[in-house]
Amino acid sequence: MPCAQGRGVGRFAVSAVAAELRRRGATRMYVTWHPGDGGPEGFYRKLGFELTGEVSGGQTVGVLTL
Repeated sequence: MPCAQGRGVGRFAVSAVAAELRRRGATRMYVTWHPGDGGPEGFYRKLGFELTGEVSGGQTVGVLTL
């Protein structure tokens, strides 16, 4: 949602999901996004997600080591 951009909402959401996954014993968190200008790749990369080199359904796959 554009009105929420830059307010930390997305960072909070990713952090909360990562914390819950850790609590449940997960060691990795995966996300996918459509590549291209204006997309969320920079956001996810700033949060520590790394590119896996995989593509799923035309979307880039990123992974965060928990």
